[in-house]
Amino acid sequence: RFYALVNLGRSWHPLRWHNERFYYDPVSSKLEIIAFDCYTTIDLDKTKAYFSPELIILSKKFSYDNYLGYSPFNDQKFVDAYIKAIDNYLDKDFIATYLETNASELDSLNQLIKKEYLGYNYNPNPLINDKEETVKRWEALKPDLKKGSIKAKLKISTYNYKETKPLDGLNLTAYLQSPYEIKVMNFHSSSLYLYAYSSKKFPEQGIVKFEKEIEFKAYKSLKEMDKKLIACNFTPGKLYYKTSVNDSIIYDCNVNDWPEPELTSPRQVLQKKNVLISGNVYTLKDSIVYFNKGKHIISAPIIIPEGKKVVMEEGVELDFINKAFFMSFSPVQITGTKNNEVLITSSDSSAMGFTIIDAKTLSNLDWVIFKDFNTLSYQGWNLTGAVTFYESDVAISNTQFIENHCEDALNIVRSEFTMTNSGILDAFADGFDTDFASGIIESCKFIRIGNDGVDFSGSTIEIKNVSIDHAGDKGVSGGESSTLFLENILVENSNIGVASKDRSVVHGKGISIKNTFCAFAVYQKKTEYDPARLFVDNVELENITRKNLLGEGSILVIDGTKNIGIEKINIDSLYGW
Repeated sequence: RFYALVNLGRSWHPLRWHNERFYYDPVSSKLEIIAFDCYTTIDLDKTKAYFSPELIILSKKFSYDNYLGYSPFNDQKFVDAYIKAIDNYLDKDFIATYLETNASELDSLNQLIKKEYLGYNYNPNPLINDKEETVKRWEALKPDLKKGSIKAKLKISTYNYKETKPLDGLNLTAYLQSPYEIKVMNFHSSSLYLYAYSSKKFPEQGIVKFEKEIEFKAYKSLKEMDKKLIACNFTPGKLYYKTSVNDSIIYDCNVNDWPEPELTSPRQVLQKKNVLISGNVYTLKDSIVYFNKGKHIISAPIIIPEGKKVVMEEGVELDFINKAFFMSFSPVQITGTKNNEVLITSSDSSAMGFTIIDAKTLSNLDWVIFKDFNTLSYQGWNLTGAVTFYESDVAISNTQFIENHCEDALNIVRSEFTMTNSGILDAFADGFDTDFASGIIESCKFIRIGNDGVDFSGSTIEIKNVSIDHAGDKGVSGGESSTLFLENILVENSNIGVASKDRSVVHGKGISIKNTFCAFAVYQKKTEYDPARLFVDNVELENITRKNLLGEGSILVIDGTKNIGIEKINIDSLYGW
């Protein structure tokens, strides 16, 4: 979609390799492109909407060998998605309808830009006026793209920039392989000599010299790179080196606080292992992975690829041991009964999570028990939830999450969900944590939660008929621009009843808070956000040490009485112990 929009909008600048920006999503273990520097030419009216990689065809002078931005077109899966995106944007009146539907927001953004660039004026006409010609050229290009006949023939010329002085990124590079070992390699075109190391964490050690300078031969290629694993007396933070043994000038570089990156991500490694074979645990039938009834000991990871559907019914009991885990890139349908729940447990408390990622359709959990789970930790790929739904919509009912051993008992991210008649008990830290999600929580209980009962970031949530008992921190927490609607909520025996922070807005009615240190907390914690707001009616408070804690600029309205914070608060004062 990014490439399609850049081409249709005539803003090719971000496709230059040095303008590409990526965010590594630690949950999905994928790179997401960030739109950066998407400006167009001044004479936009006269500029045609060329389509990548059409410029490879149109100009023999165009040096695409150096254009890393075109390398995705060597991957047919990417090309197919690109074709689908442009077809969608050129279909009927998509662009004109989008511009009309979002006219007010476009005008608002236009006015904001004008404050800095007085002569600027957004003109959408070129997107519409030459649509007929654009479609004609696109239809001519599409057959070659579908056949995969257009390739960016990337070449890397001989590496030799003939510099004697090391430059940033073209010198020694070091990674921490273990607390006392570093892997060092030379990207410089001349030999370099490692001289010593030090660490700010251990200043008393000073600069420790090696018995003899360690030579790293000049870089020629990745295959021939001179790499060495070097033992140290403590965890080093900085290295010192020279361009020759007798040189009086000493250069330095930092040690990266992680192992040397591999050419594949942990997710890719796992996906290569997802060979499904029918057996005692599950049976494959077409695209369905049907788990057989009975108790099954699982001592190795179960990984379900995309394009499947997982089915578990009453009578299924899975016991994950020896750090085994369940991960699915397809939806799950787990349906027990009131008298015969599906049990997913870990008798040795070592299971590394029940994780659903990028499922394309809705998952269902009904009459399920998750017990004694930890979270995923595999080759540096670490999640936070014992049960995680990431970009995977889910409906949860009559389900219990019990005695997890990680940061979140249940973590839902970028998904839509419902959670009814369910509970989280004896959670190590947060009970239910959502990020950038939307959903409904109704008729649920959260009991003996180590940290927050329910914690929301960037989310829009309705919570009805919910009780929270013994939350170590906040009963209900809305943060990072969340919008919460609370109705008939009981929080007791906790530190804070309801909190709204960092530009969040919380509306509540029928709020009962008992035996709790602070009933309401409204404040700004993070500098990149604004103050927060909290509006509650029909409030019942019993045995409360402090009625509210209100930060500067934040607003709290209780049964019609408005309070505005006038002082910055000490976050540590939120905790009564």
